[in-house]
Amino acid sequence: MTGNTVAPKLSPYSIFISYAHKDYDERMDESKRWHEQLLVHLAILARQNQVCVWSDKDIPLGENWHALIQATLSAAKAAVLIVGPEFLRSDYIMKYELPVLLQKAHEEALPIVPIVVRFCTVGETVFNYPDPQHGPHQTSLTTFQLANPPDKPLNSMQQFEQDRVFLKVAQHLLGLVGSNGVKPNVDAPESQVQAVNNALNLLRTLIRENAEVRDALRIFHTDFEATSAQVDLLSTYKDLHDLLHTLQFQCCDLMAAELPHFPQDDDSRDRLISPELTLQQTIDAIREQQPRWTEVNIETEWLLAQLEMSLAKLQESLVASDRGLLSRAVSILSRVLNRYPAQLNARLLEVARGLRLARLVSAMTDIPRRLGEVGVGETEAQQFVDGISGLAGLDVRLRELLYEHDHWQMADGEMRLLQVSSDDFFEDLRASWPGLTVLTKVLYHENPKPWAARFKADSERLDAAIAGTSISAVRECFRRYRRAAGIRFFEVDVELKRLCNELQQVGAPLDRLLSVLDRDGKG
Repeated sequence: MTGNTVAPKLSPYSIFISYAHKDYDERMDESKRWHEQLLVHLAILARQNQVCVWSDKDIPLGENWHALIQATLSAAKAAVLIVGPEFLRSDYIMKYELPVLLQKAHEEALPIVPIVVRFCTVGETVFNYPDPQHGPHQTSLTTFQLANPPDKPLNSMQQFEQDRVFLKVAQHLLGLVGSNGVKPNVDAPESQVQAVNNALNLLRTLIRENAEVRDALRIFHTDFEATSAQVDLLSTYKDLHDLLHTLQFQCCDLMAAELPHFPQDDDSRDRLISPELTLQQTIDAIREQQPRWTEVNIETEWLLAQLEMSLAKLQESLVASDRGLLSRAVSILSRVLNRYPAQLNARLLEVARGLRLARLVSAMTDIPRRLGEVGVGETEAQQFVDGISGLAGLDVRLRELLYEHDHWQMADGEMRLLQVSSDDFFEDLRASWPGLTVLTKVLYHENPKPWAARFKADSERLDAAIAGTSISAVRECFRRYRRAAGIRFFEVDVELKRLCNELQQVGAPLDRLLSVLDRDGKG
């Protein structure tokens, strides 16, 4: 089995820390690193698994940072804001973090705890949400219970006074955990994996000791072997799909957003540095893993050539301050993203359909009735039954996730064809909208999860705008709709990646079981 990076997991009570990067600098005096000081006081809660404290410093290198932040915001149960002048002037916080948090506070009573670290206009600043420009709702951060008064920010306090503020925040969050009845996390998927592993290890012992059990399982040998191979293949396809998803959110979308501003806006050049670095990292990652893709007949030479061409055009555009070259770089990336993810999605579905988890369940279901006959105790027998249930649960989760993944992939393909800036956008959207509605409605209709309610509202807003006469309103609603779809698609990607990793954990004892069957078969 091949190894993969496990996607980050959040505890049932996850706390999102929002702060401005310019308020954090490793060259600063330690007493001014507010983010680190807060983490010190929250460490005990995290260590006891009562909370998961998350900020963008937890994003691994090369991850899709924007979409991961949005997914984590969506899952947050509380938020701490480290507020100062840089926080209030941060475009990213104003556009992408605060609107989500304020909407969750409005709809779900999300607790928000602002900590004022420097003198600033926190009381005078009004924020629009859920749309950062048009609202329709407005609020000030002073409507929430501040950890300290605006006229006494942390940088005006002595160290012991700062500690008192951070301690108050930690105690407040601990009280929220208690009031919500949150207990240390017992992760159901991990329990499923452990149950399956326990059952497979028990089965390995049984086939060594009992010829009847060994003979009963030998007819399923091919299914065990095929499952082991297919799990690896599923993860291989998924890894490349995730790299391309990163290109969409962290490169192509960000580069396209700069086209109206480049080169006349000096800040635009700075904002293009991040997608340039990410594109280079993605090319390096694909090239490093190229033998792995070649083994499963994925053509990467054309892919790498296109990505390198896009990178070259992007770099040339920065040197020459040429918007046309930037546009060409975006066009090349779009061509790649219009082709590869859909192909990989088709392969993912094909592999999943061939994954014989249901056959493994059948193979193992016949074993419990034999356990008493071979002297297995009641506890071990129940352990085996739990393993069968866990394996069936993994199979159900896989098929549910792939169903949703497939629908979001098709919806993403449809939305890619719609150019918001095009003169034909409105007519193209009207023609595509019935199909988009069919693809997505099955995912959010009667779905009790918060994301589904929010996406339904976005869909209804866009539907109403299409029925109206304002083209600008349609464009605005479509951008919001597409952003929401992209975030949910990324969340499904993360869940599917985690499930692939869980299946690989099942693969280790499965491989050991196969080795015993092979050895006994040869004997």
